[in-house]
Amino acid sequence: EKLNLANCFSLESISDLSNLEILHDLNLTNCDKVDDIPGLEHLKALKRLYMSGCNSRCSFEVKKRLSKASLRMIENLSLPGNRIPEWFSQGPVTYSAQPNRELRGVILAVVVALHHDDQQLPAVVGIKAQISKLDFVVLNHTLHLYGVPRTSNDQLHICRYPHHHPMVKMLKDGYTVQVVKQEMAINQDSE
Repeated sequence: EKLNLANCFSLESISDLSNLEILHDLNLTNCDKVDDIPGLEHLKALKRLYMSGCNSRCSFEVKKRLSKASLRMIENLSLPGNRIPEWFSQGPVTYSAQPNRELRGVILAVVVALHHDDQQLPAVVGIKAQISKLDFVVLNHTLHLYGVPRTSNDQLHICRYPHHHPMVKMLKDGYTVQVVKQEMAINQDSE
């Protein structure tokens, strides 16, 4: 159900993954010699794909392999990139409820660049989603940004929350959703 190849710096290729029908998590963080992930498009159970620190060719090939249908299942996706897809609204977004329509999920995207020190954490910390009404914070939720790259290059993280998650349940008409950098008591360098 999980395949963790993170930090396998010598890994150059991956065999076809088509038959791994119950694979939920695939972590290829910092596998910068891998150029493609054959069979990725057949992984119907995949929920988390971490590719931060991978090379741009692999990222390009993966984007070609992932269909809109498979993206509906993915809860966390990280890959090299400095742009949030155009179909996302930029900055704080105010939710407007639609009559006779149920909110089925929330998707957030954030670009993060880290300035590394000697300490290597398993996840990017200090980035959170915030739901507020006027100036009152209704909900703070730390984003699960796993797959810390060895590079300071920009990494795109996309987080999807289904209808039963508090990020969706707490969202009401007129509430604002935004991604913010948490003030940390310790030195955490991220942009």
